[in-house]
Amino acid sequence: MSTIRVILRMSLNNDQNSALRNMLVPILEGAGLVRQTKTATYEGDISLSDLRDMMRLFWRTMDTYLGPAYLDHFWMYADRNALEDYEAEAA
Repeated sequence: MSTIRVILRMSLNNDQNSALRNMLVPILEGAGLVRQTKTATYEGDISLSDLRDMMRLFWRTMDTYLGPAYLDHFWMYADRNALEDYEAEAA
């Protein structure tokens, strides 16, 4: 199965005691993304199906979180060449 290089960065506001962050990090790391230095940037090579599952769980967690924290920004890069390779394999 092909993998895709993913870089994800997020910023959370009003995250008291890092409650929301502590719920999201295991989702990202469980999919194989690794935190880059001391930032909120995660990077890794994962399968497209793992990426889909990770994003589904990530957004479900964001949607159901009842605390005061909220997502200020979310940025994700997925390697275009890897996506084209994946599409070619599926055809």
